[in-house]
Amino acid sequence: MSGDRWTYKTSPAIRTKRWLFFVALVAAGLAVAAVSLGGSTPEGRIIVWIEPGASGAQLHLIAAHARAALRTSDCVYWSQAKDFKEAKRLLAPSTSAFLTAASTPSSFRCNAPSPPAAAIEGLRSTRGVITVTLPPGFSASAG
Repeated sequence: MSGDRWTYKTSPAIRTKRWLFFVALVAAGLAVAAVSLGGSTPEGRIIVWIEPGASGAQLHLIAAHARAALRTSDCVYWSQAKDFKEAKRLLAPSTSAFLTAASTPSSFRCNAPSPPAAAIEGLRSTRGVITVTLPPGFSASAG
């Protein structure tokens, strides 16, 4: 009996989608945990989560797009190492055990009092962006 018969194989594209979904869940969990624990996500702070391994050119493009779309110049970049340290502090050990500094997304954290909803959706579809999280109870404006 061959061991291959019982091996569940998936394509690289499916594995990548599953990995990005996991990272997006972790990013969303970090944002909620930071707010509920009085952490580093104050009211009005929008977090743009960036795929691990994004190039410097991608980071600059995402930063420029975030500042323009959110109509703010108040954005701070958090490296993968800094977000990893924050994840270890905020998440349950059972969740954070699966993270490494290399697999943790970096982020831009922007203060934008009332960003247009279209801007948030536009950022979410930007290449290299995993997702964009808003503080709980915070909503984007219609215009």
